[in-house]
Amino acid sequence: MIELQPNIPSKPDVVVRLPNEEQNEVALSLRIKADSRRVYHALSIPEYMEAWMQAPDRDKLLFVSGLAEQENFRIYLYRARSLHGSIHGATRVTNENRITYIWRTKSPVGTARTRVDISLVGSRRGCTLRLKHSGLQNMADREWHRTMWCRSMERLSLLIGAN
Repeated sequence: MIELQPNIPSKPDVVVRLPNEEQNEVALSLRIKADSRRVYHALSIPEYMEAWMQAPDRDKLLFVSGLAEQENFRIYLYRARSLHGSIHGATRVTNENRITYIWRTKSPVGTARTRVDISLVGSRRGCTLRLKHSGLQNMADREWHRTMWCRSMERLSLLIGAN
């Protein structure tokens, strides 16, 4: 396990595991000082996701919840005021401790479909969030998503964590 990359504020309770070369995934574990129900709602309701989702390279990120179905969302990535890519997602809630996002990413180089599995384990002092994003195409894709998830989970922790 390694700590977060240098440009992301490191916290002792944030751990990132990089995949080996054969695996096309990003995995991380995060301890949040908040009730697991609050974390669950922030993760499972697309309208709340807008508050904590962060683009990895400081590009402008525009988040749009699905109008037809409550569990769908779209993320538009802008660079230099032009659309660089988009993520069309669907949220699937397995139970109050497991959430899955199915992502279809569109970019100038093509389209990819990936899966994000999140589980929550609660305790009296907070909860542990475990995230695994699998099906990523290459090392550049993994690095982009790893940075995005690290920044996003850091933001989520800051927004809903107890002070």
